[in-house]
Amino acid sequence: MARLALENIPGERAVLGAAMRDPNIFWEHKARFRPEIFVGPLHRRIVTVMHRLAEAGREIVTPSILSFLAVDEEDGVSPEGYLATLIVEEADNAVAADLLDDLSEHWARRQMARLGDRLLKESTKDSNDSAITRLEESIAEVTGIAETLESDRAGSTDAAIERMLDQVSRAHAAGRSDGIPWFIPEAGRVTGDDVEYEWLIGILADTAGGKTSFALQQAVAAAQRGVPVLFLSGDQPPEDCYRQINSQMLSIESSALRRGRISKEEFSAVHQASRDLKRLPIQIRRILRPTARQIATMVRSFKRRHGDRRALWILDHAKRVTFDDRRSGLAEGVNQVFGDLKALNLATGCAGIVLMQRNSEGDKREDSRPILPDIYGGKGAAESFDTIMAIYVEERALEQQIRLSRGRVKADRLGQMEARLNTVRGKAELIGLKTRFSQPDIGEHVIREARFTRFVSNAQPELL
Repeated sequence: MARLALENIPGERAVLGAAMRDPNIFWEHKARFRPEIFVGPLHRRIVTVMHRLAEAGREIVTPSILSFLAVDEEDGVSPEGYLATLIVEEADNAVAADLLDDLSEHWARRQMARLGDRLLKESTKDSNDSAITRLEESIAEVTGIAETLESDRAGSTDAAIERMLDQVSRAHAAGRSDGIPWFIPEAGRVTGDDVEYEWLIGILADTAGGKTSFALQQAVAAAQRGVPVLFLSGDQPPEDCYRQINSQMLSIESSALRRGRISKEEFSAVHQASRDLKRLPIQIRRILRPTARQIATMVRSFKRRHGDRRALWILDHAKRVTFDDRRSGLAEGVNQVFGDLKALNLATGCAGIVLMQRNSEGDKREDSRPILPDIYGGKGAAESFDTIMAIYVEERALEQQIRLSRGRVKADRLGQMEARLNTVRGKAELIGLKTRFSQPDIGEHVIREARFTRFVSNAQPELL
């Protein structure tokens, strides 16, 4: 059987010539003009230059392209002479779109061949990595190739408009977005929206500030709606998380569950709740020090096990992630991690929530209410997030201030602090630090039931 060709050099020449004659072709299909789908080294350089010109706001014309290309000849051909031959290639806009599809197809086949060769070599190579690890990574890579190919084919303006209309139609019919609702409405108000697919959402809190409890409640609420949920726990083993969920659902203190100090009726309720949990599409998985790439492998594998449906993944917490380049500084490494996690959501259509422990900067301010620079990696690390919400337990901060202030401040000032403590006791404030569709730094108070490590809406104080 004849082997299919893994390249199409004439097609590359034709589509480049078309884009040089009519720059609108490049602008309309800009996302699909990926340098890696071109085999010819000079072709890749030309496409790279086109993108550089676009980023600089310059016209995609031959003189500008030549000004960026090296003047030395490549394979005996000068860039100036080669560009002149490309311009006479015959291809219009419609043909260019088909050619880009064909070049993407050839690129995907090259990736398949490369991956196959690598797997063949690694199958006989002595390695510390288990076979299942290598296979999971390879499957994730194949999935990524397929998603990129699908994205290339769906990248036209018409397709994007149709997807937008489809989203609006679904939202109109349902009266809401097709995202995942927050388990309490206050979270939706401070972030400005539901947990939208493809979004990366940050949740910030102090140590023992309730971020894990909040995230577990969101995980269960999403799973009860049929959304597959992968909860990656860096602090607690899965059994501790499930016990905490039982505490939240049944109003039984987690310490009582741990020590077995429960009634027969409560014991029966725990068994029933656990059976209900087993039927939900939720997995809690312990992690140690994964890289962003390893998290991506876990998410892709989880998504496949659930019929390739869009899923919600939750990472508890950001400091558990190891930088791919261990030589990176904190800001650089954190930005790389968050950027990779955002890219994972865009590639898979999943939604992701990253829990972050607040840095120590807040302790140095008189007003300890969280602000954006308090996030892991500093304010610059917020770039990859679509929204960031803080959970602020003022009660804990005031209790500490009062302990430290006794005998050091005037009685009236201490009285003011204690009066404020009585006002915020049993409450937590949700603060939108970065938002898409609402005013940032607006807060909403919710009920904090520390005994059961759970949060309850002010609008619905009874737990449903």
